[in-house]
Amino acid sequence: MNANEYRRMRSFYSTCSVGMFGAHIYAFEQLTGACDTPEYHQITREEYEAAEQWVLEDDKVMEILSRPILCDRNKGGRWDFDEEAAKDSPWGR
Repeated sequence: MNANEYRRMRSFYSTCSVGMFGAHIYAFEQLTGACDTPEYHQITREEYEAAEQWVLEDDKVMEILSRPILCDRNKGGRWDFDEEAAKDSPWGR
């Protein structure tokens, strides 16, 4: 899968959203840098469903942003990712 396959489901502010890659991989999208380039961090289904609550909590957002980047749209960044590895990650279960 790659960054083009992200489907934004809910947006918060103008800098972040939650959405999905395919049918089972949930992600938090954060716009970064001067050009608002998105990067995607994997979240659990439970985190996806409760996003309205935790998106206002700096500690939770920072915990999610400290997870490995699933993929991003930065030039030279990690554009593609392994769908099976994402499903088997601690946040994909």
